[in-house]
Amino acid sequence: MGVPAATYRLRDYRPGDLRRLWEIDQQCFARGIAYSQRELAHYIAQAGGFTVVAETAGPVGNETARQPHIVGFLVGHVLPRGAGHIVTIDVLP
Repeated sequence: MGVPAATYRLRDYRPGDLRRLWEIDQQCFARGIAYSQRELAHYIAQAGGFTVVAETAGPVGNETARQPHIVGFLVGHVLPRGAGHIVTIDVLP
């Protein structure tokens, strides 16, 4: 039998997530494009902003996940008149 598929869930950002989100951003984007921790925190905290975190809700590959692992995130902003802007989408391979 093959490797079981991972199960994922989406949740709202928590302040304790910042370092892990920054680490993922560093992996997803080249130096000079990736945000500094301070820049990322700024975008996350902006008025009208929202951050959605994707984490495992089950095993990934051959591991037995005892704790969820953050595997990606999205930072966006709701603009006037209902328009929106995606600041970044970061997902681990």
